[in-house]
Amino acid sequence: MRRKSTVVRYAGCTIRKRTYASGAIAWQLDVPLGGRGKRERTTYPTIEAAKAVADAKSVELRNRGNVAFTLTDSQRIDAVAAVALLKGAASLEEAAKHWLRYNRQADKGQTFAAMVDAYLADMGKRELRPASINDARKRLSKMVKDMGQLPAIRIAPADLENWLEAQSVKAQNRRNFVTVMRGLFNWAIERSELELNPADKLKLPKAKKDLPAILNPATVAKIMHAAEKVAPDCVAYLALCFFAGLRPMNEAGRATWESVDFDNGTLRVIPDVAKTRRARLVTIPANLRDWLQHYRLANKGAQIAPAPMTLRRHMCAVKETAGLTNWPPDVARHCFASAHLALHGDIQKTCLELGHTSPQMLFTHYRNLMSAKQAADYFAIRPQGVAAVVNKAATA
Repeated sequence: MRRKSTVVRYAGCTIRKRTYASGAIAWQLDVPLGGRGKRERTTYPTIEAAKAVADAKSVELRNRGNVAFTLTDSQRIDAVAAVALLKGAASLEEAAKHWLRYNRQADKGQTFAAMVDAYLADMGKRELRPASINDARKRLSKMVKDMGQLPAIRIAPADLENWLEAQSVKAQNRRNFVTVMRGLFNWAIERSELELNPADKLKLPKAKKDLPAILNPATVAKIMHAAEKVAPDCVAYLALCFFAGLRPMNEAGRATWESVDFDNGTLRVIPDVAKTRRARLVTIPANLRDWLQHYRLANKGAQIAPAPMTLRRHMCAVKETAGLTNWPPDVARHCFASAHLALHGDIQKTCLELGHTSPQMLFTHYRNLMSAKQAADYFAIRPQGVAAVVNKAATA
């Protein structure tokens, strides 16, 4: 513990005597560095050693001052203008060092296009969701067309803002672009290729709080029965989307018959396909059991959905046959969430089925979208042949 100190002013510097509880004595030298309160501090065993360094520093400072007289008039005017611009935020020396570091890195650093290529390759190595990688590739490829040859380190918030303005993207699309940009630049910072994230300063539009679009039970029945007629290989896939609430691409699109446990009435969603990378068991409602059993394949390892190109082509035929002109994103999952919540009245239970970690989204967006009567009708939708048998038994 330090007991006391003696202060000595010498050669424009400050020397402090430090006496410690152990009896040790040290001499601390403070050399001023410019007018912003900065100083260089060193410690010596004797006051003579501290004074010798102070003398040397004093000569160095005088020599620096003499060099100022060798500046041309234009250089002095430039220095005055620079000081005015900095407004005390940094010294001219600090500003010059920053400029040199920035421009040297730009000369040696990679282009924006090269950084994007490396980022996408790394996303693949980390085995991120294909949908996430494809979305990042699609958005960043658009940016590369306009900014690809720029040094990545020189891209400023204004560059990104101007590019977004030129795209005339809508609010949600802008939010998605900014999310991808931030991910890219944060990745570069983690690799010590950048110091700051220029996308952090981009303004995000407020997210719209519109209720998710859902379809009424009659329309869902029309879709399912149209699929039975024109695309039977898509029926089981659609049933998973509408009556189990699986996400269309990664979950329903990659589910296999092996994941369906008819004995226990559950469907396993494995981490590899789940958006949250967490496994979950989804309860198979009675009507979903009928759909899956009616259209099940003998090969348990086979995917339930057809190949992506076939699925897209057949889904167009289903929509046309059902007379559907608009298919909102994730509409089947939204229908399931609304119907399940209305039927069971248990937010936590519905969250577990959907794989949500928080009930906030359900409470905000899905409550009261569907009545209990509509929900009962929704989960009564069955294959046409099976529906006739069930209805006949119910009226007997």
